Formats: sequence, C-alpha cells, structure tokens
Amino acid sequence: MMRLNDANERLEKAIGRLDAAITKELNGGTSGRDKLLEELSKAKARCADLEKLTDDASSRLDATIAKLQHILKA
Repeated sequence: MMRLNDANERLEKAIGRLDAAITKELNGGTSGRDKLLEELSKAKARCADLEKLTDDASSRLDATIAKLQHILKA
C-alpha cells in the first residue's frame, strides 16, 4: 500500500508540474504573440517608409537622367 501511495504522490506532483508548465507556456505564448505582432507592425511601417524613400530617389534619378540627356543632345 505504501508503494501505491508513493506512486500516487509522484503522479500528483508530476501533474502539478505539467499544469504549471502549460499555464506558463500559455501566458508566455500570448505575450510572445503580442510582441511578434508589434514587431510585424513596426516592420511594415519601416517597409512603407523605405518604399517612399525609394520612390523619391527613383523620381529624382529619372529627372536627373532626363536633364543630362537633354544637355547631351544640345
């Protein structure tokens, strides 16, 4: 009977540890997901900024090329 009680006690402790690990993972998973969403939002904003800079640079280069072509033809 003593062995059965010991086994039952070990089982209860293992279930407690498992429950604590699951709870920790779920809580950490939520904040981890929120952090990833925040990082994604920042990355998208940075990407939009870089696209605007690229478009501006492209327009300026096109204008400069057109001016140079006009000068070379003159």
